[in-house]
Formats: sequence, C-alpha cells, structure tokens
Amino acid sequence: MDIVLFGVGQYTDKFINIIHYFGKTVSYLADNDKKKAGETFHGIKVISPELLIGLDCKIIVSCIHWKEIGKQLSEMGIGNRLISLSSFLKLSDDIRGWDDADYMICMDLYSKAKWGGAENWNIVLAKELAAKRSRIAVTGIRVPEVPSDYFGLKQIEFMCFPPESALEKAVAYYRKSLPLVFVNSFYGENFFAAMAVKRMEPHRMRIINVVHNDRPAHYNLAVLFDDWIDQYLCVSSRIKETLVYEYGIPEDKVSFLHQPVDLLRDHRKNYNVAGPLRLGIASRLTKEQKRCDLIPELIRYLEDCSADYVMSIAGDGELSEPINDYIKANDLSEKVRMLGYLGKEEMNDFWKGQDVYINISEYEGTSLSMLEAMGSGCVPLVTDVSGVRDYISDGRSGFVFDVGDLRHIAEKVRDLSLNRSRLQELGSAAKQEVFSKCNAADYACRLIRIVEDMA
Repeated sequence: MDIVLFGVGQYTDKFINIIHYFGKTVSYLADNDKKKAGETFHGIKVISPELLIGLDCKIIVSCIHWKEIGKQLSEMGIGNRLISLSSFLKLSDDIRGWDDADYMICMDLYSKAKWGGAENWNIVLAKELAAKRSRIAVTGIRVPEVPSDYFGLKQIEFMCFPPESALEKAVAYYRKSLPLVFVNSFYGENFFAAMAVKRMEPHRMRIINVVHNDRPAHYNLAVLFDDWIDQYLCVSSRIKETLVYEYGIPEDKVSFLHQPVDLLRDHRKNYNVAGPLRLGIASRLTKEQKRCDLIPELIRYLEDCSADYVMSIAGDGELSEPINDYIKANDLSEKVRMLGYLGKEEMNDFWKGQDVYINISEYEGTSLSMLEAMGSGCVPLVTDVSGVRDYISDGRSGFVFDVGDLRHIAEKVRDLSLNRSRLQELGSAAKQEVFSKCNAADYACRLIRIVEDMA
C-alpha cells in the first residue's frame, strides 16, 4: 500500500525524513497547488489530489491545513484513508513509568532568524533551570550565535546539529541523554528528532510544546502533532483558552505561565518631565504581524494632534528603508530616529531612555519587548493582542487600544505629554505588574513541577 503525504510545504521534508528514518517509504506527495503537480520534491513525485482516488494508499497530512484537507478527502469519498503520522509510525500511547529523577531538560533553539524574543526566552529559562537541576541542554542549528555573555554557563550543555544531518545527530544525542524532557518552540529538525526518540523510548521521553503565538497556523501545528505532545505551555491566557475551548485540547494538558524575563532590577526611571515625551518602538520592521508599515501613519497622527514627542525605533527588516524615506521626505530626522538592530545589552540602555513603549502589532503571543519595557518603567500604549491583558490594566498600568487604532494612540501620547505627572504613576504600576509576575526562577520551578506531575 502506498503512503502519500498531503501538503508540500515547510514541514514536508521533515515528515519525509522521520518516515525514512524508520525504514518506511513515501510513495507520493499530493498538493492542491496545480503548479506543483508533476514536479518532484526530495525525489518524490507530486500528484494532484484527484489521482488519490485511484490509488491504494493511506494519506498523512503534512501541513497545517489538516482540517480543510480532512474535509476535502471526505467529500472525495476517501476520508477513511486519512491516518496520522503517529498511528503510521505506531507511537505507543502507554507512557507510564516516568519515575527517574535524573532526567535532562533540553531547550530547543532552532530559529534561523536573528536573535529575538523566542531565542532569548529559551536561554533565560535554561539559565534558571540550570540553577536548579544538573542536566540542562540547549540544542539547535545556530547555537553558536547565543550572545557571548551566556557562554560562561558551564552547567548548560550547548549542542549544534547542522541542518543536513540534524535528525540523525539529534536522535543520537537525545537517546544517550535519556530520560529527557524536550521543550519545543520551533517544530524544526530537533522537534522531529524528539518525536523519533519518543517513538522508540516512550517511557523515557517527554515533549513539552510551547505555543508562542496567537495565530491559527500555530494552533493548527499544535493539534497536528498533538499525539506526540505531553504538555502545552502557553505564553498567554488567551492562547490557553483558545487551545482548550476552540481546539478541544484537554485542560489538564495545557498550562499558562507568566513569561520568564531578564529585568532591570536596580534601574530607577527618570521620566522626561520638561522636553519631548520619549517614545520607544522595538520590533522587527515588517508588515506581517508587527504592522510596522503603519509607523508613518502613526507619525502623521502624532503631528496632526501636535503631540510633543521624539520617537526611537530599534529593529530592522524589510520596512527599514521605506520608513527612513518617509522620515527624510517629511523632515522628521530630529524627531524620529532609526537605530537599527540592537543587541541584548544595548536594549537595556534603550529602555532606560524611553518614557513610553508603543506596540502596534496585529497579533502576538506575549511580547517580550513589552515586558522588558514595562519592567524598566515605560508606560505601555499597545494594541489589544494576546498577552496584553495578562499584564496591563487599562488606564492603571498602561493603555490598550483596538488593533489599528492609531489615532487614539497618538492622542494618548499628546495627553501624556501634557500630563507628565501621570508617567510616574503609570510607569510604576507597569513595572510592579511585571516584577510581580515575570520571575524566571518561579517559572523554572513551575516547569519542573509540571514535568514531575507527568509521571
């Protein structure tokens, strides 16, 4: 009987690799994109879905559109051919026997991008876990790019697996490190290696999946791999509620923990009570998610309402040049500064110099930049995305606006510029909110309790 993977995209090669690892064969790939039909991907022919009807085959969905594909196959009369990767590889659902106290916790640092929030999340947590347990590892494909100040942490084992051989090398490393808890963030080669080990050693391998973003794609990925996941950690209460109430994940399998953040504990904020209000934006300069294409519009609103401000923008991306061009064309170089990408230590100084933090994203998980800014005493003016309501009480520790409501954000900047006495009140409340919740040591302790409750 043929095995067909339906969906040729970001995760297909990883499905192929894990299936081949266990000595099985993928006969065909199917995809709804007619342009892909007849092509080959990793040496496997891509066929149109219509050809599945005449094949003696089982079908595994290898992309995030599992719900739509399931419905499509049912309408084609072949919905009974759909199977999961876990059932095909015969993953055991008997995971009893987790009683070994000497387990390793491995954080996945898979990201191919520049050092950012999710990468820093992993390292901050690894540092705290290392203070409490003897066996902590960080694995990835770019681990050497961990900021240099982390390399003195000898109690953390850093391992880098090149992408072309990551599955085999990671499987070997994880097996020799058993019993193991793999904390996933990225669904990359290391995650599939952890899945392979779980298939071979179900009693000695646990996978915790961290859901970092409030988007359908991230929820769909979580559910696609649900059979392999022992526990979910959610970075916001909204994400937990969505997994439980919209996607049907059992509530005892899902936890929301306040985020572990490196905070400026000895910093006393000096607000600018005389000159322009100092506005800070720290973001990838992209349209997708971050909506930095709207920064010029926000600036126009600030100018129209005669707000007394200067704006500093930390970050780079595809919109760096268009934003720069707008600033120059409107003679705003004295009021709006583009600082480019700033490293971890530079960001600490950046937040020290701001009065207000602005985020105009259309979705997030929980913005670590928001927490770092609030922890330094900045007053947050943010759109109502995931994670915001877990830390900001509107009007008391900051202000929350509808996504896209730039005019009211600008007007609030003007109001604060005219009422500087409120900065201390709001900023102190924001700082207290974060300091009372975002304790990395507490997070590590709760994670350990979650692991030990999975016996």
